[in-house]
Amino acid sequence: MLIDLNTESSIKTTLLSLRQWRKNFEKKCCKDPIPWTKNSIGNIEGFYYWSLVHYLKPGLVMESGIKNGRSTKILARACESVGCKHYAFDVAPWSPDVDTFIRDYPNSACIMGSSVNWFTEISSKFPRSSVLCFLDGPKASITYRALVENCSKLPLIGLVSHDCYPKGKPREAFEYCARKFLQAFDITIPAPPFNDDLLYLNDYIMQDAETIEPGRGQALNTSGQYIGICIKK
Repeated sequence: MLIDLNTESSIKTTLLSLRQWRKNFEKKCCKDPIPWTKNSIGNIEGFYYWSLVHYLKPGLVMESGIKNGRSTKILARACESVGCKHYAFDVAPWSPDVDTFIRDYPNSACIMGSSVNWFTEISSKFPRSSVLCFLDGPKASITYRALVENCSKLPLIGLVSHDCYPKGKPREAFEYCARKFLQAFDITIPAPPFNDDLLYLNDYIMQDAETIEPGRGQALNTSGQYIGICIKK
């Protein structure tokens, strides 16, 4: 069941407590910028990625989807800060500058291949490590379902899913799979006005977003706020 953040709940308390890492995220990823590129995540989503790694302190972070690599770069910095391993996977070639960036973060690696297979294989190499998964793909609902089902069999402590805006296919897939496979988790999607205190973080990338893709800046402040989050109870 999707938890409404307008009511009191343990996951609402958790998400509010994540604000303690807001200034840290601002310093490490905004003032020391990771530039915005076309189709990249915004800084509200980036903040949740950063703060969930710091809050949950997993032994292993795995990421499905790389492409332009902004989320991969944010997670690389977060995992280096916490001291956990980070693996990102994609079936399609990603931007070459991602590999250049990752060289400075020895805890992180990018691997070509399907996350459905690689998540299980990599996790098996760290059998005692708690796992936090970030999903930005696959887009096909059947493959997405297989990935979430595989995640549910890992020592999973959290799962985050990209692009869960209202009435979108990614949200439908997230809600269905979370209810079916992650019954031991609190499940929610932070949305306006819950994130109003985080909107200023997008100011750091607004000019880049509007220059590269006019109108995109406003989208980062609206649809870019909807992130599917599951945290183990």
